[in-house]
Parts: sequence; C-alpha cells; structure tokens
Amino acid sequence: MGIKKFCIFLMFVVGGFCGASATVVDSNLYGASKTITENIVISDNATVAVKNLYVNAPITIENHGRVLSDVYVCDMGALNIINSGDMHGTIYLGDGARLNQIVRDADDLTFLNVDGGYNVLVQSEGRILSMRHVMDVASAADKVVLDEAILYLDTHMLMARSMTNIVLNGEVKIISDDFSNYYDSAILNNVSGDGRVVLVDNSDNLLYSNVGYIEDGSLYVRRERVTDYSKILGDDVGAILNAMRAGGDPLLNKIDSANSVSEIREIINRSARFNPMEMMRPVIDVVRFDMLNLGTDDAALSVRPVGVAGDDYSVMGIEAEITSIFMDKLYLSFGGEIGAVDYKSDTDEYSAVFYGLNIGAGYRDDNGMFVRARAGVNMTEFDYVYLVGDGKIIDNPQGDIFYGVIDGGYELDLGRDISFLPSVGFRMMNVGIEYETDNFMNFYIGADLDFHPVRVLGIGYRYGLHVDVDTDNRTTVAIRMSAGSDADMISGAISIATIIDNELTSYKAGFDLRLLF
Repeated sequence: MGIKKFCIFLMFVVGGFCGASATVVDSNLYGASKTITENIVISDNATVAVKNLYVNAPITIENHGRVLSDVYVCDMGALNIINSGDMHGTIYLGDGARLNQIVRDADDLTFLNVDGGYNVLVQSEGRILSMRHVMDVASAADKVVLDEAILYLDTHMLMARSMTNIVLNGEVKIISDDFSNYYDSAILNNVSGDGRVVLVDNSDNLLYSNVGYIEDGSLYVRRERVTDYSKILGDDVGAILNAMRAGGDPLLNKIDSANSVSEIREIINRSARFNPMEMMRPVIDVVRFDMLNLGTDDAALSVRPVGVAGDDYSVMGIEAEITSIFMDKLYLSFGGEIGAVDYKSDTDEYSAVFYGLNIGAGYRDDNGMFVRARAGVNMTEFDYVYLVGDGKIIDNPQGDIFYGVIDGGYELDLGRDISFLPSVGFRMMNVGIEYETDNFMNFYIGADLDFHPVRVLGIGYRYGLHVDVDTDNRTTVAIRMSAGSDADMISGAISIATIIDNELTSYKAGFDLRLLF
C-alpha cells in the first residue's frame, strides 16, 4: 500500500477509534480463546490471560494492563495497538493483514512480538519523545511514520540509526542540545515522505540555526548563519538592520561575518552611521586644524588649498582669508572655507560637503604681550547616506559646528632672528547632527618658535613651529615654511600639521598663497 493510502487509512482508523465507543476491560479474563470484533480498552489493573485472541474486524486495542495471550489477525484484517502496558504473547498476521502500533507518548514506547511485518505511527501530540527509544521500539517494524511528531535527538544515539523505512508526514520537530556531531553525517537513513523537518537547537547561540534536509534518502543537518537581526538583537536596531539588507550595505556584510552577539554590538558601536559624532569626525578634525590659525603679522589676502586625512577619511578643500592691521598692534581677519569629505571603512562609506565662515582678532603690545582669538561656524551636508539612531533612519543628515579659541602669552626674543612665544589658551566646540549634540572644551598650553632670518636678494624667509598639549590628552604639532618678496607683495607658504588624539591621528597639509597690501 502506498504512503498516502497508508496515512489515510491510519487517520481513518485512529479517528474512528477516538470518536467511537470502546469496551473497557477492567477485570481479569481467562479462557481458551476469545474473538474480538470491537474496540477494547484494557485498564491498568486488568490481566487478559485468554490463550488465543482472534481479531476478525478492523479494531483498536488500547492496553494499559497485561496481555498474556497470542493474538491472531484474520486474513485481510486490520489491528491498531496502543500499548503502554505489557503484551507478552505473539501477534500473528494472516494473509494481507495489517498491524499498526500507535505511539502517542513515552509510555507507548513498548516492544511488540509480531510474526510478520507491521508499521509504527508516531503521533506525539505535543509531547517530546526520545528518538533513540522510538527507533529502538520500531527496529523490527517495516515502516515508521512520524506524523506531526516531536523527537529529542539523544546525543548518544548512533549516527544514521535506522534500517527501517521512515516516512515524514506534516511538521516533524527534532530537538537537540548540540547538532554539531551530525554536521558531517546523516541523522537518519531510509527517509521519505512529504513532511517538513524542523530542527530546534537548545543552545544559546542566536547567530546560527540548524536546517534539516533530505538527500539521497537520508536526513542531514547543516549549520546556517541567522541574519534576522530583529530576533537576534530584539530591538529597533535589529529591525533597521533588516531593512538595510535590500541595499547591499557593507555594514551588513561585516555584521553577517560576526561570530557572536557581542561582536555584532561592537561593530554597530564603531559604525559611523550609528554614532553621529563619529560621522562628524572628519569635519571636527578640519575645525580643530582651523583653530590653529591664530595670528599673522601681515595685512594680506590669503588663499589656501588644503588636504586633511585621518583614519578612514580624506578631505580636500580651499580656505580664503583677508587680514587687516590697525595701529600696528591690532589685527582683524575674516575668512571662509569649503571642502568635500570622502569616508570609507569596512562598515561605512559616505561623502559630504562642508562650508564655513570665521573671524579672528589679535593684539600685541610693544612689550611682547599678546592675545589672540578666533571663532567660526561650519555647516555639513551628507550625501547618499543615512544616519541610524533614535529608532529611525535619517536620510542625508546635516551637521553644524560652532567653535571658538582664545589664547594669550608673551613673545621672547631669543636672538635677532628667533622668537619664542609660550601661551595658554582655551578651545570650545559645539557639534550638532540631527538629533544629537555634544560640546568639546579644553584648556591647553603651547608654544610657537618663529625663525625669520635676514632677507636674501629681496626674498624674506620664515620658519615656524607650533606645539601644544590640551587637557583631553591631545597633542598638536604644526610646522610652517614661507618665503615672500616685498617688491612683488607676494608670499607663499607650505604648512603641515598633525593632531594625535589618543589612538587616532589626523594630518593636514596646505599651500598658502598670499597677496600683501
């Protein structure tokens, strides 16, 4: 009989038994023989010691007690047995007769002594059964039908244990504490049917799932990486990561390669798009370099192409500034800048444009005392990128920076051509990007060394070194080399600066072309 017909037959018989009346045997039976033509239930305090029981109709015997009889099923007959008790006799099957052992719970996993082929139907109805015990009990059967069954895969079960044909029907769940022992070999052989296997892993590793599949008649398991981050992380971030997958985001590629939830969290924490201040870091570095431009001795119009680079980013831009001197002691400057950011790391890739305005002032008396200040504003627009936070995705965010710096000190002449300018100062920066703002403030001590030898052939040369250390453990070093002609009223300078911020280092290089007036 085919699998489908067999299952239909079982459902018909079992359904008929569950819905039909049955004779309850709750006392001992003795005799030479007895013919059974209706369903019977043998209670747990009853013993059936009739020598021979004859089954002449399709019936079900549900035994909770003891059956010491031999059972004879007539030709073309059918018998279902649900046995949680003891059956010590032998079941003899006539020509064309069918025997089905129905297993619903662990108590029904009992051995039958059958003279002929029979089938085992496992319908655990939500109860978990030991797969090893099921296969042990069914080892003599022709066929095991797992119908909506739930089985626990014992770790000490032999690999691919079953010479018996196994038919899958409906959803069959297999539970294990550790499927790793089965990755390279089959769980069961001789498997067929149109049922679906669901593997349930009791381990606490949320990143991997085990998937059952049938190949060449055997049930195998493979380990697959789970990428449903709503389930893994259980928060809005997980849902946002799932939504990002459609775009082939590099952040998802990095997270998909993580081996633990903590590693996923670490990747998210260092992603620029999940950390607004990290996203603004290239422009913050640009502003920090801008706050180094505190003084000039010349009235001039300056144009400076500049480049800034740091971990994972590069900036190209241009600065312009006009400076006027009043009464040989006071200067005022006005300037602006514009540039583009290119950021690329193993988790993020984006670009941005920024532009800003600044104003500077300074005063130096005849005794060498000086004070300098600078303030400005910077606006940033990000392109083709989104910021993740506050439970939502923000497309093409915008940022702004307001900043100021002031310092004062004393100029010491170390010689005719060398000046030393120690100073103390204060810097502040207010950074905002969409829903988040932060303030950065620190005090610093620094020094400038200015070397200006005599002019040679009408060309004046000048060299400068600046070093400062602030209260955020940040160190800044800058050097400047310039040359200018009074006759042509033109000078040019090359400047290089670096900021060392804990483990991060940024660099700036620029060329300053100045028109003196």
